[in-house]
Amino acid sequence: MAEDCCSFQLISGDGVLNMEGLENFSKTTNLSKRGVSYAVVAIMGPQSGGKSTLLNKLFQTDFRMMDADDGRNQTTQGIWIAKGIGIEPFTIAIDVEGSDSRERGQDGATFEKQSALFALAIADIVMINMLRLFRARKTTLLFVLRDQTKIWAEIPKPDAYKRTPLGDFFKVDRLRQRFFHSISPGGLAGGRKDVQPASGLTLRVEQIWKTIKENKDMDLPAMELMVATFRCDQIAKETLSRLNSDKNWLALRKDVEARPAPKFRKNIISILESTLSQYDMEATHFKESIRDDIRKELEIEALQVLYPAYAAMLRHLRSRALQFFKTRLIKKVKRATKAGFEASIDSIIQHTMDKFEKESRGVSISKEWDASEARESLFSEIEKTKYEMKTKFYEVYNTMKAKAVRGIALGIGGMSAAGVATATFIGDGDAVAAKKAGDAASMVLIDENAKFNVDGLQDFVTATEFAQSGLSYAVVAIIGSQSSGKSTLMNQIFHTKFKEMDAYNGRSQTTKGIWIAKCSDIDPFTIVMDFEGTDSNQRGEDDAAFERQSTLFALEIADVVLINMWCKDIGLEHAASRPLLKTVFQVIKRSSKQSKKTLLFVIRDHTKTPLERLKKIIFEDIEKIWDAVPEPETSTLYEFFKVEITALPSYEFQEVEFKEQVAQLRQQFVHSTCPGGLVGDRKKVKSASFSIYAEDIWKTIKENKDLDLPSLKVMVATFRCEVIAEEILKCFTSNKRWLAIKEDVQAGPVTGFGEDVTSILETCLSEYDIEVGHFDQEVRNAKRQQLLSNALMVVHDAYDTLLMHLYSNTFKSFKTSLEQSLNEGQEYVASIRLCSQSCLREFDEGCEDAAIQQSEWNANKFRKRLICNILSEMMAKYEKQITRAIANTIEYLLEASERNTWASVRDVFEFNTEKAISEFSDAAASFDLRSSEINTKNQHLREYARNLLEMKAREEADAGRVLKRMMDRSKQVFDDYENSMSWYKSEKNLDEIERKALSKSLRILSIIAAIRYDEMPDQLENVLYSSLMDRIVPNPSLQNKPMEAVLDPLALDTWEEVSQNSTTLLKPEDCVSLWMTFKEEIKPMVTDVKSRQVYFTLVSHYMFIWNCSYHESNEDVGIAVIMRAMRQQQQ
Repeated sequence: MAEDCCSFQLISGDGVLNMEGLENFSKTTNLSKRGVSYAVVAIMGPQSGGKSTLLNKLFQTDFRMMDADDGRNQTTQGIWIAKGIGIEPFTIAIDVEGSDSRERGQDGATFEKQSALFALAIADIVMINMLRLFRARKTTLLFVLRDQTKIWAEIPKPDAYKRTPLGDFFKVDRLRQRFFHSISPGGLAGGRKDVQPASGLTLRVEQIWKTIKENKDMDLPAMELMVATFRCDQIAKETLSRLNSDKNWLALRKDVEARPAPKFRKNIISILESTLSQYDMEATHFKESIRDDIRKELEIEALQVLYPAYAAMLRHLRSRALQFFKTRLIKKVKRATKAGFEASIDSIIQHTMDKFEKESRGVSISKEWDASEARESLFSEIEKTKYEMKTKFYEVYNTMKAKAVRGIALGIGGMSAAGVATATFIGDGDAVAAKKAGDAASMVLIDENAKFNVDGLQDFVTATEFAQSGLSYAVVAIIGSQSSGKSTLMNQIFHTKFKEMDAYNGRSQTTKGIWIAKCSDIDPFTIVMDFEGTDSNQRGEDDAAFERQSTLFALEIADVVLINMWCKDIGLEHAASRPLLKTVFQVIKRSSKQSKKTLLFVIRDHTKTPLERLKKIIFEDIEKIWDAVPEPETSTLYEFFKVEITALPSYEFQEVEFKEQVAQLRQQFVHSTCPGGLVGDRKKVKSASFSIYAEDIWKTIKENKDLDLPSLKVMVATFRCEVIAEEILKCFTSNKRWLAIKEDVQAGPVTGFGEDVTSILETCLSEYDIEVGHFDQEVRNAKRQQLLSNALMVVHDAYDTLLMHLYSNTFKSFKTSLEQSLNEGQEYVASIRLCSQSCLREFDEGCEDAAIQQSEWNANKFRKRLICNILSEMMAKYEKQITRAIANTIEYLLEASERNTWASVRDVFEFNTEKAISEFSDAAASFDLRSSEINTKNQHLREYARNLLEMKAREEADAGRVLKRMMDRSKQVFDDYENSMSWYKSEKNLDEIERKALSKSLRILSIIAAIRYDEMPDQLENVLYSSLMDRIVPNPSLQNKPMEAVLDPLALDTWEEVSQNSTTLLKPEDCVSLWMTFKEEIKPMVTDVKSRQVYFTLVSHYMFIWNCSYHESNEDVGIAVIMRAMRQQQQ
């Protein structure tokens, strides 16, 4: 077991693959015998994030873990591998070196990117150990949160986990269980495809790593992009948070909740622009594409925050518009006749809706802010108000008519026209007798020419006293084929007197239009309607509109709809009313406001077939019809209808049994509105408003084209055109010429792509036109457009692939031509202009060649991407130019550390930065960029140069480098002193030289302590001199000052003696520490200089004696004197 879990380094920190170790691992663990029953798990994340510890806990491996006592240093170097213990299937754990490590730094991020790509390519499951949560995509990315309870609390969670603590949810034991059977369906790696056997894993590892190492196309974005994404995202969230607490926004929202806010649109735009400006200011120095993308997301989220104020404003506008409508309508009611009232009401509605539309547009600031819901709500309220006002209007009208009726009964003369009409309806007999006769008598509600009998319905309502029923009433309608016995059935059930067919005169049309009658002796008040039969030869196929309209009217007005059908017709198409039901279902299914109706299928002349069997057939039939209607797919038949089925014996041959069962059926209509009765979910329309309600429904059905369904001719055309279009599309997708083009596009650009595809599409469309030429023009044109859309969807991927090749090749061509032009000695700016114009022209010509005449596609996104990449190349060039121009010069100036160092650095910095910006602006002028875009690029170059300056300065501010320069500067002073004539003078001269050496060294420290970005003078050198120099060499001017006054300036964390624009490199405490180290380091040098000075003083003294002796005696005496002096010095 210990051998199984033993980890080894698969890829070194230098990127070298350990193939020998991998082969040994495969043999030791019998990996090659596992087939495809294995899983690979890798972990990635920042250095010192606990990745190795987590893997060891999960898989019982022995990866080396960080020792916190030794500091948070890099532990895992490169990529390590081990076998997981006690987990099925065979699981390989991969520990990837932590990212963002200081050991590699930003410039060494290549291995980070390569190792991340390797993990994503080789592993089935990638665990990302991190401090933030991102959403997983297609590959299994298992994000592991570590000790981040605050973030956990803010993450949206399912209801079942809302109160689950982070620690409980991510217990290691529970997490480990998720890796058992990980490759099973539903497991962490259950969705993987094209799995290679374990025996080929070693070769696959080698190939993947080699590809990643060599293929530059797989190079990931630099740390700069990652930082830009992270920071811009943070800035956007902070900006959005500030918006939520913004005083102006909160005040506006509070104001608009109470009343319509004046200047609402202006104020809301100001708040939004202020929010986006805050983001722009803080994110201006990050990459433009990243910044702009996150800005768009911020704008969408900000609009969501502001939307409630807009919704509140719409409520005020809606309320105001409704009041306007009521006021105008009341004025009309007061002074209008019945005809005038009817004529003006639609005009008032239109005026009101136009007024609301104009005002709602005036408060919107985004096309996403849609007032459609408020508009629909207003229209609904207006309709409701209209019904109420109409009811009031007609109540007065009906009262006057009722008075006229009573006047006739009492023999009062002088009646109005309304009175005369009423009298005609009732007759000259007794009023009570007339009422009883009217209860059973029927009247035409809608005639065969689809004209609504308004006056007749009003008379019916008055005569039957229907208006006094309130909500206690039911409406029953019957539909079915002509001559199927509908009127007979209604008369038998409800004791009405609808005209019945005379069989002796043939099976011709009897009921024309729609008739209405009151049912006698049934509570509640029940209105029955007899509808003209469908599928009659009198109307024919082309005049089937009335059939559909009347059926829709029945389903809208009635609570119960009887569908009369012969038992022998079950399973047939037209006789069973299948086309009619299909077309009606299309409308009903689109209506979200449709109340639930009862469909009562009455099977006539029931034969020996069991009723349950017939019920099953009918249920399956109507469910199929319903499901065949395309939208919306989520709604079911039973959300709209309550379906009942009953059967009756033959009326001609089994009259007694028929009447018995009809009597039973009649009982179902008694108390039908009670809970559990036939009438289910019904609209709450009072009986007093019924006549207005019925008239408006018929008017809507007649005028509203959305409810006007196609005739059978159109239905046939729709079906056949759809079938033909599908066949043509299949032919297109299998067309050899198209398949060849599609295959060629995968390899590269195809010349004549647009022309060839246009030709193929035109051929397909022509074939379609030939086959559908005899069908309805409107239908075939609509299906032609749909066919074209579907075909273009098939083509689109190939079109995008071609443009991608074109973009890639053009960009490569640009880089090649630019390099060639520069090699020929052309200036860079001129070369950029020439090459970019040439390449963009080449790209545009390629796009034109790829254009398909039948589409409206364009290549704008690829063109913008091409320009963006060219600009990125230019930016990279000028960044390198700035680096070459200032990096070494700054390093040299800082090493020299002369008194005017920072003035020289600024000159070099500003000259080369502005030069690069000027050249870039000239080169970018040919791209027609906005001034803001160019300014952003220029600002980036300034930031880059400034960052480079700071980086080089920090390198030179390294303590070791500074100390070495201070020692070298002191040594130079002493060396100059030794080479001067003063060397042989008194020791007092040496003290002065020591002070000079210390002073020059201290100047180095004062120069490197902070970056001076401006020309403001500072006192940093004087402070260091007074605080540090006088500790070693007394300064008479400071002898009377207390020690605290001398030390205070260096007790702070920052320098107060430099400009606020400066950047601190060495804190005061760092300077003190360096100075004390320098003092200790220089002591041996000073001692050595002093000793050498004494030595050479003696030598010069004895040389003088020797010189004198040489002239007075001889040479040997002089040599003896020198030798004696040297021995004394050594002693």
